[in-house]
Amino acid sequence: MGIAPLAPYRPYLQVELYYKQGLKTTGANVIGIERPGIIRISDRQEYAYKTFDSAQTHAISQLRLVPLQLRYNIGNYFSVGPGPQ
Repeated sequence: MGIAPLAPYRPYLQVELYYKQGLKTTGANVIGIERPGIIRISDRQEYAYKTFDSAQTHAISQLRLVPLQLRYNIGNYFSVGPGPQ
């Protein structure tokens, strides 16, 4: 989302804010770890197991702010100007 005048005919200041959600990565998959044990569910039933698997999934959300920029529009669709990225 950019916050700036729609089509100014003189230079203007602009700040931009970006949000990206849902970047998922999976890592550290371990399959077939042999470690017998018992799982108790709801304090009523017990299930015995001999091996188990392990996996990790990371969900990353990003919020980025582009600092103040000095911009100038060329026509209705293009703009130029200096500023940090």
